[in-house]
Amino acid sequence: MQLEGISNAELDMLTTIVFERACGVNRLAGDAALFATLKESGFAGPAWGKFRHALIEYAIGVLDAWMRSGHLPEMFRLNEVWSVPSQRESERIVYDAEFRTSLLDTAVMDALYSFRRRALDGTGWRADGGATLTTYFIVACLHAVSNELAKHRRMEERKHKAHKAALRQESDRPRQDHHVADPSQEAIDNVILQQYLSELSPRDRNIVWGKANGYSNREIAEIYGERSVRAVEHRWSTLTKSVDWIGRLAGKE
Repeated sequence: MQLEGISNAELDMLTTIVFERACGVNRLAGDAALFATLKESGFAGPAWGKFRHALIEYAIGVLDAWMRSGHLPEMFRLNEVWSVPSQRESERIVYDAEFRTSLLDTAVMDALYSFRRRALDGTGWRADGGATLTTYFIVACLHAVSNELAKHRRMEERKHKAHKAALRQESDRPRQDHHVADPSQEAIDNVILQQYLSELSPRDRNIVWGKANGYSNREIAEIYGERSVRAVEHRWSTLTKSVDWIGRLAGKE
């Protein structure tokens, strides 16, 4: 039976809260003892390794369930995370498995890094804060997801601006300098390229599309949010060696 007006995800969260309050001091005291042990070892070594692995597995399980079920925006609101996903972002998280996994993995690792850094400098979890270690970490993960979504929005905005700038630059060039080609052949080439691109992962598709349109490695890294120019260079080199048609495309650069 489900309480009227409360989603399954909200009910799970409330059940967890009730359970933790029922455990009361015992649960928090256990977490405090564990945290003290981890702190003594500098959040390193075997104890930290086991705890870290368990924390990652727990967070991924909880967040993946919220993402797949479409309850992530509700969890943002319940935990007062400042930026709730848009309708478009929420739908992409539910239906785009690769985007969801990338978002989830990056957010959890960022939250884990922050958890350890803050624990070491004394500004992290505290037993008298009222939240258990797992609840504290899940909320941190939600904030990390919010940050990742904000990065994606900025990346999309950069791509949009770069595209507009390229179109503006092309339109400003003298008419005789514009590339002249057989429109029918150009259309055929684009269709074929799009067909090939559809078989690639989103990341590889962005890199190859950027290369096919004459963008530099630096421009591709900026537009598509790659970690570095070197990362683009390495991936492009791998693609040209492992995928025949991309190798032929590279020969035309």
